[in-house]
Amino acid sequence: MSSYEKRFEAGIAHLHRYVAVHGSSSPPHGSMINGFRVGSWVGSRRTEYRGGRLSAERIRRIETEFPDWRWTIRTRT
Repeated sequence: MSSYEKRFEAGIAHLHRYVAVHGSSSPPHGSMINGFRVGSWVGSRRTEYRGGRLSAERIRRIETEFPDWRWTIRTRT
């Protein structure tokens, strides 16, 4: 398993922990859980998605494991 795959798996695990505590898969950018920068991890996945750099498998996995997941958090006014 590559270091990117390990970081992805760690991010998924920590996001599950964050959801268990906070009830949302949209942590603010500076959020940490168990010393892991889960807010930054989520932001990086959204950036990869917008840039077309996130694999279809990872997209499917995030959307499946986190039903409230949103690829964008900005609201239009």
